[in-house]
Amino acid sequence: MSNPMYLPRTRFETLDRSGVVLSTTYGARIYEDIGCAYSNLLDTEEELRALAAGALVEYMRDSSETAKEMIDVVLELGDPFYVDDELYAGDDADEEQDFDDVDDQTDGDVKTDNGSTTATECASLPVSLAKPGAADALA
Repeated sequence: MSNPMYLPRTRFETLDRSGVVLSTTYGARIYEDIGCAYSNLLDTEEELRALAAGALVEYMRDSSETAKEMIDVVLELGDPFYVDDELYAGDDADEEQDFDDVDDQTDGDVKTDNGSTTATECASLPVSLAKPGAADALA
């Protein structure tokens, strides 16, 4: 039985206790039954939307070692892998923008918010429970 994996584009909002949005960043989450990772290193929705499916996959590979391992395994096993709710079949031939171009625009810096890195890994947690700064929960 296969274990499908999902990679949706995501807007991340940091809220204060009263629900006021303090900051907004953009990136993606990757998850399946066993693990998850996310990265919110992009500053604008336009940067995120400019990434074709293959570039989004590479963005996640470059942002998180856990995401890279998850992607490598799912592609090796041939399990279903959905990017933006569509079955991913490999690199796009008609990519709008390469991830390396976005990386150049953002200077490749890992941004921080309140001292925690924004490229974060989590495992064995529902995505809704993943918390920024929970760096590498895999043991």
